[in-house]
Amino acid sequence: MSTDALQQEVEEKEIIVEEAEEQGQETEVKVSEETSEQPEQEQDKQEASNEGELQEYSKNVQQRISKLTKKYRDEEAQRLAAVEFAEAVKKQNDELKQRLSSLDQSY
Repeated sequence: MSTDALQQEVEEKEIIVEEAEEQGQETEVKVSEETSEQPEQEQDKQEASNEGELQEYSKNVQQRISKLTKKYRDEEAQRLAAVEFAEAVKKQNDELKQRLSSLDQSY
């Protein structure tokens, strides 16, 4: 609710309370019961909307976590592939060096 709407509602309740005071205590009790039910209904609506917002937020958080997890796993797989490639190149380099040294000795 906007501030103007809340202010108008408060003014209306004040008028009702003033009228109730003129008529007696009974009416005032009824007014207070009506006003206590309205905030409960509004509170229920707010709680329901808050739950919906929380579920939406939770869903978005889970999606972000999933994206980050996937990204992390992809990077880990790339790192492992790079390490394996580096080891294979090193092994090939060592083999070629050994062949070169054995050929140099034979000449």
